[in-house]
Amino acid sequence: MYDSLLPLVRDHLACAGPGAKVAFTGHSLGGSLATVITLLMIHRGDLPVDALASVHTFGAPAVFCDSSSQPLPCCGDAACSCGAGAAAAAPAAAAAPTPAPRVGALLPSLGLDAHKITNVVMHRDIVPRAFVCDYSLVADILKGWLPSFKEHTGLAACKPHKTLYHFVGDVEVLQPPLGSAFTLPDEGHFMLPAEPALYKLTEPSCPLPQRGAPKHAAQHSAQHAEQAQRAPPAGARALTLTDAVQAFFNTPHPLQTLSEVRAYGPGGSISRFHNPQNYTDALAMLL
Repeated sequence: MYDSLLPLVRDHLACAGPGAKVAFTGHSLGGSLATVITLLMIHRGDLPVDALASVHTFGAPAVFCDSSSQPLPCCGDAACSCGAGAAAAAPAAAAAPTPAPRVGALLPSLGLDAHKITNVVMHRDIVPRAFVCDYSLVADILKGWLPSFKEHTGLAACKPHKTLYHFVGDVEVLQPPLGSAFTLPDEGHFMLPAEPALYKLTEPSCPLPQRGAPKHAAQHSAQHAEQAQRAPPAGARALTLTDAVQAFFNTPHPLQTLSEVRAYGPGGSISRFHNPQNYTDALAMLL
């Protein structure tokens, strides 16, 4: 696939002249491949960083051990697979010790800003949750099944939330209007405001955007702000973006969705919330 796309990218950059840009997008596994191919092209020097317009994925599973958000905590145990212990155990006499790669270093190492990649996920789409949800119950089984899982940083014993992969770039959650052609009135998400919108997950310290909000969300923004001040949501507040991403993609857990009878079939929730046409329709309703 890389070899098939590379000539097209080169031709476009050569023909479009100075300032030419390239954008990649894809749904489901296509979105994951779009991200991988983009980063490979930049890493190999086939695509200049300033020639990348953006990468947008829709309903794509996470496929990177690295993350674009705040570094995940590590225990410092040399025997743990989180990686921090190995760095701590390095000889202190080294003149210029090389720091251990931290989670969140992939995009900066390529000269990319996290905002260049946007992962759009439907609020109840099971596919993006598949590798980000908590694997604590089966972590030991996976480690016994394949040797490579024993050294997997996401399954390290010190991690309270064990996960296979992380998203790189921004994560935006698409909540469609309830009761639309492909949603039922009770299929909202309790961690999101009731209003349909495209919600961006950010660090708690980041200011909220003041412009560019979808018209449906803007109509009731003041009302929701007032309600939030009077009655803050129940439960522990996420302290970091990593906490928020892990909590959201673990709720509901994919196993919980798979246990529901109405999840299956062409009209089931699995199909409806992962359908690319429904992504298109939901976004169109918000514009």
